[in-house]
Amino acid sequence: RSASHVDAEAATSVKPSLDTPELEVDTSQGEMRLNFSEVDGALGYEIVRNGEVIGQTDKTEFVDSQAELQGGEFSYEVRAYRYEKNPVYGKASNSVDAELYALQDFTIEPSDNDLILKWTASDHYSDYKIFNGSQKIGETSSNMFRIEDVPLDTVYDLKLVGYTSD
Repeated sequence: RSASHVDAEAATSVKPSLDTPELEVDTSQGEMRLNFSEVDGALGYEIVRNGEVIGQTDKTEFVDSQAELQGGEFSYEVRAYRYEKNPVYGKASNSVDAELYALQDFTIEPSDNDLILKWTASDHYSDYKIFNGSQKIGETSSNMFRIEDVPLDTVYDLKLVGYTSD
């Protein structure tokens, strides 16, 4: 065998490395929505927030619902991956910093069988989503929201998220 023939055989078993996805983060709807470019040959994408892997997806979009509920500043990257014998990862995308602002003076007042939620309007937001745990129960553009006919034996884990609608 010639040396060039051996080199050609070795080259056929090498798969190209995965490209690096391009990442954008959109917070305009009061959520951390990550959008990234598709990578040829990728089986999926690993989502990294503040240096920790928080999820995987086979889509080119990911909503970080935990960030939505926590609020604060976050840094994101995405890595494409595929499997050969073990996972093979591409290089991490560009790093994108994004923030959801905390709302001030959030109060809850009982009124007859209702709960009245009030807060100080924010310059950052035009609209607000109200969550009980991870379930959205309403939205408003005002700085007040009424939950009507609340059963006495119900425990609420209320969270308020501001966003700007366009």
